[in-house]
Amino acid sequence: MIADRLRAVRTNRNLSVRAMSSRIEKCGLKVSASAVSQYENGTTVPAAYVAAVCRAFDIAPGWLLLGEEPGSSQEGVPLLEETLRRILTLADTAHERHGLAGKDLDTYLRIGPDLFAVLDAEGVVRQVSDGWRRILGCSPEEVVGRSYELFVHPDDRPGAARALRAVVGGAGPQSDESRVACPGQPNRTVTWTVAADGDTVFVLARDVSELKASRALADTLRAAVETSGDCVVVMDAEGAITYVNPSFCRTTGFGRAEVVGKTLALLDPGTDPPSLSPALWDSVRSGQVFRGILIHRRKDGTLFYDYRTISPIADAEGQIVGFVSTGRVLTPEVAGPLVRAGVLPPLPE
Repeated sequence: MIADRLRAVRTNRNLSVRAMSSRIEKCGLKVSASAVSQYENGTTVPAAYVAAVCRAFDIAPGWLLLGEEPGSSQEGVPLLEETLRRILTLADTAHERHGLAGKDLDTYLRIGPDLFAVLDAEGVVRQVSDGWRRILGCSPEEVVGRSYELFVHPDDRPGAARALRAVVGGAGPQSDESRVACPGQPNRTVTWTVAADGDTVFVLARDVSELKASRALADTLRAAVETSGDCVVVMDAEGAITYVNPSFCRTTGFGRAEVVGKTLALLDPGTDPPSLSPALWDSVRSGQVFRGILIHRRKDGTLFYDYRTISPIADAEGQIVGFVSTGRVLTPEVAGPLVRAGVLPPLPE
């Protein structure tokens, strides 16, 4: 039942009811910890709370409402196809018994994150979900009775038209990606699945605009880190290395496979105290950023001055989940005057 699934959302993330309440409030719904507990142990759950949980944890409402496997927008077309099948099943069941299935379907169409539409065989819109208002900014009155083509980018209409003809002609569900918009509104990119039952066509689309933008940003950041001249190291909450960039490998002589799972102590020159002292790590684990010049050792044993930063990485609740460190070799031209001035100790022989 839905209460069990709501409880699973919280317990699977090791959140207390108070932390769950705080997470939900960040998504725009004020709810007390006692209400969270009540919803997880009762039989009635407000639709607004279900919607807020879905937003907070990027969960498809189909799982909370219908018991589907948990999913997110990143699962793309397969999830849309499965969700559409469940909606069609619910619609058939609702016609037969007008019971819980009908209520679940109405709730899904009201709070679901998707664009759902019912068309006739000619492509004229007969019914839409409230997602059209939330995502595209147009009311049902602006959509119903008009051709779906008015809401599809001109360059993407041929593919949508082929899919419509195919399902009306008896083919199975068709899926693709298109740009859609209401007149006068900016385009949104959606992945969609279309299926037909006789002359009635069902379309389910998921907005992936932010996802595509996030992926593009992630690709840009990844390229920036991979090509950076600075040594970049990412560590987990225990300080174990999970990633190093090519510059780190060139500078230290260690291959990526040699350092993953180890700590930055592998660069320690063997001095007493060590370059990365316990006090330094205590400071970073408390949330402070370390910046300083350290003496480190390459794989071949040669020593170098390493201008290094170590910063904590915190999650949405402020808990430290890892660390990122950057380093840059100080050349003799830079380090020499600092050594002669007594700012830096000389490199050990």
